[in-house]
Amino acid sequence: MKKIPRDKQLHFITGFFGGVLLGAVLPAPWAYGLMLIPGLAKEAWDAYRNVRAEVTGKPVVHVVEVMDAVATTLGGWLGVSITYLVHNG
Repeated sequence: MKKIPRDKQLHFITGFFGGVLLGAVLPAPWAYGLMLIPGLAKEAWDAYRNVRAEVTGKPVVHVVEVMDAVATTLGGWLGVSITYLVHNG
């Protein structure tokens, strides 16, 4: 069985807690939709930092991976779902 990389685990866990927070304060459809933003924003930030590094001649240290955004979003959706189920039984 292939092991899930630590980086993806951390994205999933971070997304999960974000989803719990959003799920506690927003209606579920809004929380699900907004959970797309953190993962995409983090990868956009990494891409921006890479461009800045290249322009200034520094080494690129951040890898932009779509699967990081996917892991964050899936963790968030799970967090929203569990929060919704707990509050609405």
